[in-house]
Amino acid sequence: MDTPPSVPVAHVLIANPVVNLRQGLRYVARLLGCSVIEAGTREEVHAQLVTTPDIVIVDAELGALDVCRQIKNDALRSHTVILVTTLLTTPEDATPFLAAGAEACIERPIDMAVFRRAFEQALEAVTARRHQG
Repeated sequence: MDTPPSVPVAHVLIANPVVNLRQGLRYVARLLGCSVIEAGTREEVHAQLVTTPDIVIVDAELGALDVCRQIKNDALRSHTVILVTTLLTTPEDATPFLAAGAEACIERPIDMAVFRRAFEQALEAVTARRHQG
């Protein structure tokens, strides 16, 4: 197993009401060198946003649309990369989240290989933004 760097690659907020799912997402994020904080309720999500994470992974059940709008309308946090987990019955179901500022929607139940690819792309976006200034 890879040893995470002493300085996190990114700070990540994982907001999901399902403990076991948070654990799986946390495992991937930490494996890729990130520090992780978690939230299981809407109240916890909003409380944790003050930590200004680089990446937010938020489930639709925890108010993902509101979280996207709140982050993207705040100049100090607008750089945050947002991934939304949600039940998608059609591809168009992702449209409101993407329009509100999410980088990607990940369909539940979550395929961890799909999640890892989306998360790696989020990390690339964070790294690119840091290098731009």
